[in-house]
Amino acid sequence: MAEVKNLRQAVQSMLGNLNGTELPIVGVTGRNGAGKSSVVAPAIQKTLGENGVWSATLPLDAFLILSSADRARWIAEGDQSGPEESARRRNELNWWDFKKLDSHLESWKNGNPIHLKNIRNPADQGRLTGELLVPAPKKRGVLILEGKGVAHLDHHDVLFFVHAPSHVRFDRLCHRDTYRTPEENKARFRQTEQFEEWYFAQHKHKIHYWVDNSSHESDLLVSTSPEAFL
Repeated sequence: MAEVKNLRQAVQSMLGNLNGTELPIVGVTGRNGAGKSSVVAPAIQKTLGENGVWSATLPLDAFLILSSADRARWIAEGDQSGPEESARRRNELNWWDFKKLDSHLESWKNGNPIHLKNIRNPADQGRLTGELLVPAPKKRGVLILEGKGVAHLDHHDVLFFVHAPSHVRFDRLCHRDTYRTPEENKARFRQTEQFEEWYFAQHKHKIHYWVDNSSHESDLLVSTSPEAFL
């Protein structure tokens, strides 16, 4: 049976495993509404700091190609074009600019900051009005790469998966995305659930730690096996 730890213990164990790795990248992935960016990535960053390790977070959503509204229109147009084009546009891996991500990660590894403009702004209904500055790495530093679509990438040295039940995630998304109507939230959730089922089935073998974030009121528990929580 896999050992269950709290997040602090898991991060300390991770640091031991990463000893000697130059500028490691820690991936944080999971389904929509699981709490990747709002809970787990900040908790990992805080724990790293408590252990004397500098870190910064880079969200994958900073590399979204279209705003939320433009993407919805683009998908709707694809649906009108036929099943093949509809499937292509609904494949969420086509929503992010991974080549741009690769370029910035390489530059960061070479000691440069990452400065992004005109990125998704969740405080502005998902419009591309945001800006992000990730400082240049320090000698003993970690980059946290956070996002649903990072599981298939080869960049991360360690990968965390954030788990929460479907009904919990849907409630969180409804409270977060208040600019969407209830009908839009339901349709969006159904669409992304279909992608997530396929995506994580393909890449779950890459996951090192499974984090249970079913409730914000309890400690984050971590296991090396999904069976501990699923």
